[in-house]
Amino acid sequence: MKRTYITTPIYYANGAPHIGNAYCSLIADVMARSKRMIWHQVKFVTGTDENGQKMKQSAEQEWKEVMEFLDEKAQIHRDVWDKLHISYTDFIRTTHPTHAKFVQKVLEKTLAAGDIYQGEYDWLYCVWCEWFKKEWDLVDHEGKKVCPHHLKTPEKVQEKNRFFSLKNFQTKLEEYFASHPEYCLPKHRFNEITSFVTQWLEDFSISREGSDFGIRLPGSFDDPDSVVYIRFDALYNYLTVCLHPQDFTKNWQSVSGKKDDYMFRSEWEVIHTLGKDISRFHAIYRPAMLMSAGYKVSDKEIITWFFTVDGQKMSKSLGNSLDPEQLVDEYGRDALVYYLFSDNKIGNDWDFSRERFSTTKENVLMKWWGNLVSRVGKLCKKYEINAVKLENQFLLKMWRIADLNWVSLTHWNHLWKLIAEYEDYNHLWSLAPERTHFHRIMEIYLDECDYMSYLRDRFQLVQLGNQYMQQQEPRTKIKDPTTEQEAREDLQILLRLIKQLWLLSSPFLIEWFARVQEIVQIQDDDWKSFQTTNNEDGLGKKFQMLFELQEFEVEFGEGYVY
Repeated sequence: MKRTYITTPIYYANGAPHIGNAYCSLIADVMARSKRMIWHQVKFVTGTDENGQKMKQSAEQEWKEVMEFLDEKAQIHRDVWDKLHISYTDFIRTTHPTHAKFVQKVLEKTLAAGDIYQGEYDWLYCVWCEWFKKEWDLVDHEGKKVCPHHLKTPEKVQEKNRFFSLKNFQTKLEEYFASHPEYCLPKHRFNEITSFVTQWLEDFSISREGSDFGIRLPGSFDDPDSVVYIRFDALYNYLTVCLHPQDFTKNWQSVSGKKDDYMFRSEWEVIHTLGKDISRFHAIYRPAMLMSAGYKVSDKEIITWFFTVDGQKMSKSLGNSLDPEQLVDEYGRDALVYYLFSDNKIGNDWDFSRERFSTTKENVLMKWWGNLVSRVGKLCKKYEINAVKLENQFLLKMWRIADLNWVSLTHWNHLWKLIAEYEDYNHLWSLAPERTHFHRIMEIYLDECDYMSYLRDRFQLVQLGNQYMQQQEPRTKIKDPTTEQEAREDLQILLRLIKQLWLLSSPFLIEWFARVQEIVQIQDDDWKSFQTTNNEDGLGKKFQMLFELQEFEVEFGEGYVY
């Protein structure tokens, strides 16, 4: 069994998750669900970034003790992810004492390796970014030089800090990137990363002087007045979770079977999702830090975009900020997920259009997907078609409407040329792609993180189903004794198409999955675990069985309309 470790960024705890956070977490969630579907064991971590002076200041503004404030904010993050059905296995807070001990241990390793030195810092500091800035990082705004992300003037800071010797890792980073051409997605983001390593690499501070809220430097540094700089601290949270699953994993025994070091074993594929604004820290600084301390570097960084809303920069002052919870309440979770991933390729800057969002729900999910299920369901219920059963002629017709092309229409067109050469209908099924082939096709989509193409391929199958319904007219034919059997076969074909689309769309459309589940009656299956289990013979085996299932019962109540 393959093993995959997936992470989101850990989000700042001084506010509720915004739409950019939600987008990043949903990318990771779809990846996790898809990997489980093709037999991978998945560890999936998210969490909150809680150290730093800014957190203490935010707590004071609300007249709260800092840990009381952070406890509330961490719960808000959990609540939002639960509403979005984010299927994480681990949740880490960087104020956890286990994390503090691990960071101190790593610092001692890095110091012993000779990659930390003491120096003076005289730069600009953006408290909102929690990062030091150079003049070339700033932009002009209302006559001032400001941080481009927060439009606030950085503070001038002069401190004695500890520095990480990033420049010493330039050659190693260049060699790693050259040997891992798929390290960053999309490709143009990778080009930005490699260009920065070649031209702009500089040592960076890993401590802050005089701060009273954060992880203290270990005793070997002989600096009791400094804390670990929040960026350095936060970038190690992914390893903390791996080394101490009993502290962060919902059910760590079911994921590992023992206390284990996931990321440090070569058989674990490690995938991070992150925003463009933090790509430098995750894709450049962290690999060097891991190399210094002797840990495995991640396999892939999936970098998201910035977006505007209806053509305008998103901001609270303009009143156009997007609250993911509010969008789910108004449109539904599936509509949000489908729109985010079908309207734009991951990694491109993009404009979120409320009009296109609303149209997506009305035209795609309701008119096409919902209408297909509703029309087929009403006829099957009326004429008591309660099961799908296959015969040779039925099988041939099923192939002819591309059942499937469950991969893509291009793939189907290739198969159809082969099918046309066979007269033995029983032999046709042997041409169906085997599990290993199906897995490879799925892995291509996942390796490229091409969610848009995947959803659009699925939508083409929905359109095929609606077209087949219109062309065959089972509603009319079933009333005629001479064509009744053909109409019943047509409806069974469409039921199987619905079942396959139901399964193939399950990593994205949770509400759709629950509603179609009311129709497709498969016995003795724990549907809740279908999308979240990590048992070694669990989800992948179950999905394969259901996908290959040719005969099954159906049942229609009142809840089958989308």
